[in-house]
Amino acid sequence: MKTNAFAFLNAARSKDKTRYFMNEAYYDAEHKRLVATDGRRLHFLDLGEAEIKAYGLAASGYVALDEKRKAVSYIKVDGQFPNYVHVIPDYAPNMDDDKTPSLDTRDLDREAPIFLVRESVVLNLASLHDLKKGAEKWRFAFDPNDKKRRAVHFIAESDTDIHAIIMPMLQD
Repeated sequence: MKTNAFAFLNAARSKDKTRYFMNEAYYDAEHKRLVATDGRRLHFLDLGEAEIKAYGLAASGYVALDEKRKAVSYIKVDGQFPNYVHVIPDYAPNMDDDKTPSLDTRDLDREAPIFLVRESVVLNLASLHDLKKGAEKWRFAFDPNDKKRRAVHFIAESDTDIHAIIMPMLQD
């Protein structure tokens, strides 16, 4: 698995004790994904058969991600992981189109993400900084005409199996 994948997933886990069902990562066997969310952002990794076999993943369930040993183990959590699939937008960044907007996370230390401000989409800067844990460069897509202010879908340029979905902040 990618060297920084566990840190990337762990960054999106909820820290809220009342949302205990989102405090751990989840393995979705149907979609072959490791998923973590805090309700405002969703990080997920699309896994290949070799990775699934290497980590001994079989059925869907909660998992603990050990960053030091790069190990995955099933754990017991009472509760149902959210239906995250409906949060993933229908649109995705076109990785082959040079006109698709991109984000270099190294630029976040120097300036505000102007590309989103222009379209009146405001994202939590901390969530953007956490993208660094997955990759330095990302392609992204969103629909500025969507009045519901649907999510922004990020895909890592270096590994298209690494995704982040970030919900915009509400503005008055």
